[in-house]
Amino acid sequence: MRNSRKIFLSTCVATMVASSAHAVIGGGISFTDSNLKDENKNGNYSFIVDKDTGSIYNISSVIGSSFDGKTNKFINHLNIDAAKSTFNIGANGQDAEIGHYFDGEKDKFYSFNIKAKEIIFDGSNNALGQETSLNVGNTGVIEGDLALLNGADLFISNGTLGSQSANGSLLVKGNFSATNANLDFYGNHSFHITGKANITNSTFSATNAPVSENGIFLLSADGGFNKNITTSNTAGVYTAISTADALGLSAEEAKKYNESFDSIKVNIKDVDHEIKVVGNSLYISANVNTKAWNENIKTNGLAKSLKEAQKLALQSMIDEYTRLMNEAPGVQPKADTKQDFTKADYQQIIRDLTNKMNTIDVNDKSPVFNSQIDAILASLLTSNRQQAAGSALTDAMVGNAQQAKNVANSARESANNSNRQGAIQVINLANEMAISTRMMQDRNQGENSVWSNAFGGANMIGSESDSVYGITLGIDRQFSDSVLFGAYLTYADSKLNYNSISQDADNLQFGIYSRITNGQHEFDIKTYAQFSYADQERFLNGTSNKSDFTQTYLGASGAYGYVFDMGNDFAIKPSIGLNLYYSHTPDYTETGVWAQHVQSMDSFATSAEIGAEFRKGFNGGSYFYITPKIEQFFAMSGDNFTAKFIDGMNYNVAGAEKDKTFGKILIGSNISVTDRFSVDLSIGAKQILGNKDDNTDETYLTGNIGVKYSF
Repeated sequence: MRNSRKIFLSTCVATMVASSAHAVIGGGISFTDSNLKDENKNGNYSFIVDKDTGSIYNISSVIGSSFDGKTNKFINHLNIDAAKSTFNIGANGQDAEIGHYFDGEKDKFYSFNIKAKEIIFDGSNNALGQETSLNVGNTGVIEGDLALLNGADLFISNGTLGSQSANGSLLVKGNFSATNANLDFYGNHSFHITGKANITNSTFSATNAPVSENGIFLLSADGGFNKNITTSNTAGVYTAISTADALGLSAEEAKKYNESFDSIKVNIKDVDHEIKVVGNSLYISANVNTKAWNENIKTNGLAKSLKEAQKLALQSMIDEYTRLMNEAPGVQPKADTKQDFTKADYQQIIRDLTNKMNTIDVNDKSPVFNSQIDAILASLLTSNRQQAAGSALTDAMVGNAQQAKNVANSARESANNSNRQGAIQVINLANEMAISTRMMQDRNQGENSVWSNAFGGANMIGSESDSVYGITLGIDRQFSDSVLFGAYLTYADSKLNYNSISQDADNLQFGIYSRITNGQHEFDIKTYAQFSYADQERFLNGTSNKSDFTQTYLGASGAYGYVFDMGNDFAIKPSIGLNLYYSHTPDYTETGVWAQHVQSMDSFATSAEIGAEFRKGFNGGSYFYITPKIEQFFAMSGDNFTAKFIDGMNYNVAGAEKDKTFGKILIGSNISVTDRFSVDLSIGAKQILGNKDDNTDETYLTGNIGVKYSF
């Protein structure tokens, strides 16, 4: 990338004057838009050589620029089939380009499929401001060898920037060579070569590109690379910045200007980049001097270290905008309907950046962002997460530290997830209904029962909805007229998604329950232990970070109710209860670009319940019930999310720890098939009513079907 290039807007001015003149480069046949045919009148233009004898074609114009959308359709796709021929592309008094044109209002990218012996982009004749380029913002396939020489450019863009968008991918079915060329990639592009790549004395640039564990992807080649590819080329990482945003213009004010984005290379303290080969792929890899950051933080403190980095970054931005100012027009052309950014505009940006830099007092010990974000940056910069650290620090110095904020938000979500125990809510709801059904049945002293219950439901947290399903096996005995005692074992598969967190768990719950009656008084007791074998993904800054661990849940509840016999086999039982909850998430270590070592978290909660059970009995022992309840948490205590990026410093983020209010309703029935065998059907729902975590809705639903056999 040449630093002055406007992202996605590189050839607007030059293209507008390129459509009328097409010069010939040296010997060979001149190739222009007039060689192309759009037989179906749909913008798919073709050039097919029926008897290809190996001609040489010269292109010195912007292919597709003469199609105005009126006389001819704008170009959507270019197909060239000349497998034995060679195409030379080079500027000669104007731009020479394939893959992109300007329609008078916007940059447009078209797909292409080119079959040729060789395609050569040669910038030898580039005059000031001219480009020889392959500009890929759509699907591009070249069947043959591709070469870039003497200042020629390869642009591959994938993503959105302002009103511009691209979806660039390039496949070269042959060999690729580049000498003294510029290879410029924007966003999450794709570039693959089936042959060998030989690249020397060239410059790689990546703008707004995602990072992987190996760095920023550049290209892959099945045939490998030249041995000196990492030492004979240079690489830089850039950030696209809206000129209007840099000026602080409102959205309405920005409409007066032609859209403009500047590609800025920012100098980041103790971070540099190098080209790295991993297998058959090439990357720009960040190198963070973690030793220097560690020593600087210990000696000068975190705030001063970050502020020094901030001043260095701002100075490099001032230098970049000074260069852009020198290249900008001095005055606004009168004929333009919209304004271009002029020297005066860039002077204002420079003044604003200078003022911002001058207000930074490196000796002020107050946080640069806030104590939490600063601590996350410190953890990254002292860790072995080189690619994440380089990306996050650049984002913090140039932008608003959004990547570090995403880390903090995900940490808070993890703490909230531990506190809410969302993974077991449906399981507990299903078992509560199954056990309620057992306790309501009339039994004889000494009677034993075995029962099974299948259930399926959903965790709905925020806007996410995921399934839970499982089966419970139980046994109980009526020891006397007043004491029922039983035990159960549950297996359930549960999925849970909330923002950055995704969990898939196999759950085993073992519990015991009892009902003690004394006349119309009923005392219910239940306790359980659950082990959840969880596979977790946390999605951070476009990457997946995986871990697995076993969570432990313990719970106990007691309830008292008084049965009012209303006659005609109908009864109402008001009840009150107390619930105790505990969960433990052990230490775990993630894998991924933003991998962290997370310390164990414990969560304790207490809640009180009040409700009423409405029972209706029928002949033969069948019955129906409805139980509405309100559950109010009044003591909630959970550990902070404490973690560190691998080998880095610790940071911690607190969860919400709200005393929530839930509404709950259980509806069920028991259908007696014989004196000993019955079928149970029930549905249940639990809905948060108040004191939500970060205004997050919670709904838990389940449906049960069960059978019981008595003996």
